[in-house]
This record gives sequence, structure tokens and C-alpha cells, in this order.
Amino acid sequence: MKNEYGLDTDYFTRLCAREFSPDVIRRQTPADLARALARAARTACADVFREKEFQFVELRNAGQIKAGDELRFKVAGSVINAKAREVLNPGTEHEEVIYNRAKNHYFITAMAINGISTHKNVLVRIRPED
Repeated sequence: MKNEYGLDTDYFTRLCAREFSPDVIRRQTPADLARALARAARTACADVFREKEFQFVELRNAGQIKAGDELRFKVAGSVINAKAREVLNPGTEHEEVIYNRAKNHYFITAMAINGISTHKNVLVRIRPED
């Protein structure tokens, strides 16, 4: 049965009982849960994934990252989600992006772009005002 918005409520009620019960969630890895939620979201309305809040773009240029931007990258094989706290020397070949000042965690943009940084596959979330 579909609700007044066209959502197949019977399907999603069964899906949630099967995929998102507390017993199932307790045994899932974060990646498994994310995949199940993403598949459910895509089935409900794939267009949502085209909205800016869900879009990340590859870091390609100095000056692309602004303080406050959300970042996603890999360090030593682990995916890190962080917020750019400060950008030093923005738009230059010496640009540095600080994402955790207390632990002195940062990367040099040029090195990340050229693949010689420990920070790999740097992505930047598109800002709604862009």
C-alpha cells in the first residue's frame, strides 16, 4: 500500500523489520549499516542523493577548501570525516588545511592533490551557497 506521498509503506515496514531491528543492527559493521540505509534511501527517493548536502567533490585546487568545509579523506586506510578548522596561505602552493588543531592534524593541499601526502582521496562537501 502506498501512502499519500507515493511511498510504498508495506515494503518499507517489512524492510525496516528485516534490516533495522535492534538485533540486526547490533551485529552490523558501520559500513554494512550505511549500505543498507543508502539502499533504502535510494529506493525511497534516489533524487535526494543529487541534493547538494550529499555531494562531495574531489580536491583539485588550492583555494577550494574554506574554513568550516566538511572533508572526507583516508589516512592509513581509515576514512576520516572532519571539518576544516583553518586554512593557512589559502589559494597558494603553500596552502595548509588544519582539521584538528589540538592534535596538530593538517595536510598540505598541494601534496594531497599530487598524491604524496598521507591524506589520500580528499573530498570536499559542496557548500549550499555554491
